[in-house]
Amino acid sequence: LAFKVKTTQPRRYLVRPNQGIVAPGSSETVNILLVEKDKQMLLQSFDRLGQSALDHSKDKFLVQSSIVDETFAKNHLDKKAKLSEESVAGSAAE
Repeated sequence: LAFKVKTTQPRRYLVRPNQGIVAPGSSETVNILLVEKDKQMLLQSFDRLGQSALDHSKDKFLVQSSIVDETFAKNHLDKKAKLSEESVAGSAAE
């Protein structure tokens, strides 16, 4: 299963990974982080207005998914593993 996460506020949120492939029988954790300056602004609004400050948010997230061919998925996951190995090897060399 291939997936992609989109948001109406891409500068406000960091979504990692924002796309990928999930192998059959496995799962993927997606982290959504609010950028620090926006977090402070929302906290100030919440302190001033309470829950209603958060209730009026227009921010949205869309998760798109599609079934992909097993060969495509295997190639993608192999490339991802290779990049991960290279990243670890590069970090160890420093």
